[in-house]
Amino acid sequence: MLPMVRASALSGYKKLLRSYGVDTDQLFARLSLPASFLDRPDTMIPLETKVELLELGATLSGREQFGLELAQQQNISMLGALGLLVQQSPTLRDALHTLVASIGLAVQGLDVWLEEEGELAYLRSTYRLEGPSAQSRQHNDNTLAGAYNIISFLLDEPLPLRAVYLCGPQPAATAPYDALLHAPLVFDSDYNGLVFESRYLDRPVVGANPEMRGLIDSYLKKRQLREFPERLLWIITNLLPRGSVTLETVAEKIDMAPGPCRRNSASRAPASSNCSTVRGSNRCAPICSTAT
Repeated sequence: MLPMVRASALSGYKKLLRSYGVDTDQLFARLSLPASFLDRPDTMIPLETKVELLELGATLSGREQFGLELAQQQNISMLGALGLLVQQSPTLRDALHTLVASIGLAVQGLDVWLEEEGELAYLRSTYRLEGPSAQSRQHNDNTLAGAYNIISFLLDEPLPLRAVYLCGPQPAATAPYDALLHAPLVFDSDYNGLVFESRYLDRPVVGANPEMRGLIDSYLKKRQLREFPERLLWIITNLLPRGSVTLETVAEKIDMAPGPCRRNSASRAPASSNCSTVRGSNRCAPICSTAT
C-alpha cells in the first residue's frame, strides 16, 4: 500500500516556489494534478508525490536547499489535530512520546523513535521508502528541519544540538545547515536524527493545558472510529490491483488484529458492504463476508 501524508506537509510550497518565479499552476498541470491539489491541509496525498514535488521544487527554483527553506516556513500546524495534542503535553518528553506513538495520524510510512543514552537524547526517524526517494536530499532535509522547528516551538527557544544525522549524500554547500542547526553534520546516515542533552526532555512545553489535552485526545479517538469505514475501503481499493486482499492483509495495514478488524467492519456494515464492487472486482468479497 502506498504510504500517505497530509497535504499540510507541503504547506507554503506554492508560495515559496512563486517567490522564485515558478508557475505552480503550470507545474501541477504538467503532473496532471489539479491547481488546488495542496489547498486542503487534511487531504491525504501519496508520500512519493511529496518527495517528487520537493525535488522538482529544488530543480525549478534553482535552490539546492529548497526542502530546508520550506521547513523554515512551516510549523506544528502541519500535523493537524496531532499537533494540537502534542502542544498540550506537560513536558518535551511527553510531547515526543506522543509524537512517536501517533505520527501515523499525520504521515504513514514514517518510523520515529526516541532514545536516551546517558546525558544525551536521540530523536531518530526513517521513512519506509525504497530507491531514490529514500535518499531524497530535499525530503530528508525538510523532515529533519521540520522536527527541529517543532521542538524549538514547544520550548519557545531554539534547541541546542550536539549533532545532526541526515540520510542522503552531502550537498556541495552546508552553510545553510550550519546557520539553522549550529551542530556537527553527519550525512549518508541510516536515519535522520537530532542529538541533544536529555535534560531538555524535562523542560515544560510552553503554554500547555492538561485539560485541553484530554479533550483533544478524546476527539482524536472518536475521529479514528468515525473514519474507520473510509480507511478500510481506501486500503482495500489500493490492494485490489495487487490481488492480495485478505482479512489478515487488511488488518496488518491498519495496525489491527484480524478479530477486531472483523468486528469493526461488521459494526459499520453499510460502509464496508460496498467494497465487493470497488473497481468492478469482487476479490475483496471474502473480507466483507467475514465481517457480516
